[in-house]
Amino acid sequence: MVMKRWSIPLLLVMLLFIPGLSRAEKGFYIGTGFGLAVPYQSGDIIDEVDPGSGTSFEMIHLGYNFTDQWGVGLQYGAAAGPCDDFLGDDTMWGQGYLDLSMRRTWDKENKALYGELGFGTYLYMFQDDDESTFSSDPVVGYRIALGSNYYLGKWYLGPEVSYHWAQYSEGDYDVDKVGKWESDFDATGNMLLVQLKIGYHTGHQEK
Repeated sequence: MVMKRWSIPLLLVMLLFIPGLSRAEKGFYIGTGFGLAVPYQSGDIIDEVDPGSGTSFEMIHLGYNFTDQWGVGLQYGAAAGPCDDFLGDDTMWGQGYLDLSMRRTWDKENKALYGELGFGTYLYMFQDDDESTFSSDPVVGYRIALGSNYYLGKWYLGPEVSYHWAQYSEGDYDVDKVGKWESDFDATGNMLLVQLKIGYHTGHQEK
């Protein structure tokens, strides 16, 4: 179980440091993304509800390549999916993130391979159709990603695979017609996201 949990991020780390293809381009970039979310989660409550695969939406990613190979970026997004009944019918899990990541880019012609490694704030929650909810306290989580951009002028489109992991300890219940109370939440909120991203890169030039 431990090896399975860490095999994906370790593979992405190794790919992050492969030899460069050529020099990357400087400049700002901004975009959005959406795709599939696969949970690798365990612990309090989570073991009882068995979270299933769902969708992910990255509201915004933006950053700046400040050298020929290195840059920094910000990612703000969330993922959600169905799970077995716990608080009520149609219970959903969700996890949001706001990450600051280092970026390494390898550019070749009109496509670019990149890897990112970062950390940020994570929040986990459950909600049912009666609007009863459980929300974790915010914690520091981590993200590693590998992606590729294909350019049409300064616009880009491409796939990205990212692995996120966060360890939670406390949270709050808000159950309809019952009330609110705090609770321990010893759980791991790992997830794999496979997204299609689109954006605009001010520094890109046709090769």
